[in-house]
Amino acid sequence: MGELVNLQRLTDSLVLSLSSLGVSAFFVENVAELQLAALKLVTGIFSQYEAHRKLIIEDILASLSRLPSSKRNLRSYK
Repeated sequence: MGELVNLQRLTDSLVLSLSSLGVSAFFVENVAELQLAALKLVTGIFSQYEAHRKLIIEDILASLSRLPSSKRNLRSYK
């Protein structure tokens, strides 16, 4: 999915849906492959669609603030 973002121009509504999906999927626990795919998707959107960068950052920060405090300090990404 991340590669599709780089190959095909997407509509704004699709970009918003995919970025929201990618950010939320990134915070799913114990599914490294899903997290990596979500990271690729969100970074692809972030690099290709400048107008949506602020919203992506806001989504990430909102997701981080909802994490339990015991999980905020974990660094389990490879």
